[in-house]
Amino acid sequence: MVAVLLAAALTVIRYWERRTFRRLWLAGGVSSVAVAIKPGVALLFLVALFLALAFAHRRLRSTLTSGAFLLFTALSLATSLAYYAYGAWVTDFISSGASTRRVTPDLLITSGFWSGWWRMVSYLLPFPQPQPWLALLPIVAGLAGLVVARPGTPRAIVVGLATGYVAFALAFANYTSTHPYYSLALIPVLSLSVGALAGALVERLRPGRRWVLPALAALLVVVAGVASYKSAAVLRGPEPTARIADYRRIGELTDHTTRALVVDEELATPAMYWGWIVGRNWELDYNETLPPWLRRADFDYLVVVGLDQLERYPGLRLFAQGHPVVGAGDDYAVFDLRHPTRSGARSASA
Repeated sequence: MVAVLLAAALTVIRYWERRTFRRLWLAGGVSSVAVAIKPGVALLFLVALFLALAFAHRRLRSTLTSGAFLLFTALSLATSLAYYAYGAWVTDFISSGASTRRVTPDLLITSGFWSGWWRMVSYLLPFPQPQPWLALLPIVAGLAGLVVARPGTPRAIVVGLATGYVAFALAFANYTSTHPYYSLALIPVLSLSVGALAGALVERLRPGRRWVLPALAALLVVVAGVASYKSAAVLRGPEPTARIADYRRIGELTDHTTRALVVDEELATPAMYWGWIVGRNWELDYNETLPPWLRRADFDYLVVVGLDQLERYPGLRLFAQGHPVVGAGDDYAVFDLRHPTRSGARSASA
């Protein structure tokens, strides 16, 4: 997502270096891919960048009313809209409720959003170091870079991308305050801004002393490398050997099925990988109502990893009830959805 966002940003910058119809289509096409990878995330970044560069070229007013801006915006949205229309109306692989509660500016008046946003950013920026205050270093340096960046295109790039991130963070408040990866784009934005700050400092040094900043940068890289090496334990958790053995056993019990319904707080991926099965994940809620896409006929086995979920979620318990357990362990159970409970077989209610 971030890599293609940066590629799209580069095509927007190239368009403003020499405005041609071909470059505009290229910028819109790459932006369309970036926006579709994680629908909606990249749009605000790219629109803000486009308008910031228009302002730098003293063409903001004419750009807002021109066909070029409308075409760029339409192209950027085209792939996402086509994907959603096909998935929601032509087929049914997109849930009817998938578009609800995406834009959540109402959360801005809650303290939970602001504290949550800071927790996500302060976790992401210093990683793998755990000290939240370390996030302030690149943030402060980045803000300084916004101020001292060269006027014109250089400043427009960092201001446009930074504005896009802030606009995204505030508009999609429910996501940026709960998931750190939604702020991954902040890393290249801050990198560009810190680079602008470093460039401004180099320009202000006497010619004979310009080695100072590269030396400091090299020292910083060494310190960061040592700190990351010592923090390797943060990147590696304890080896989940017991859980891996469970997944492999699940694969054996289901004869490596391609029609599994998986209930696992780790989602379906670990079970599919270690168990060599194919399945669909069922994310639970406390509703008694089953999701509209869930049909028993589509699955042969129900795999429940974390047996406490049968107690916590009545909907899951009712769904499994009446079907035999073909195998179980300390923290998992596999239900056969193809047949009703046979005599002597254990059921979910047992």
